[in-house]
Amino acid sequence: MEQKQSTLDVIYDNWRAYNGKLRAAVAPLTDEQLMLQPAPGMWPLGQIVQHIISVRAGWFSGTLQDDDE
Repeated sequence: MEQKQSTLDVIYDNWRAYNGKLRAAVAPLTDEQLMLQPAPGMWPLGQIVQHIISVRAGWFSGTLQDDDE
């Protein structure tokens, strides 16, 4: 008999996969690359990455109604 994953298990699995892909994309970048701006007045790449991480953490915390540490 095949056991079906719970919705929360699916969320956790996909969350881990996304985090792994984000980490793999950012890890090889140098500080110089992370400071690159696509155009004047736009956020540098490192700030965009920080924004993605903080929004994901906030969503996760808010969705699970957990403390945002």
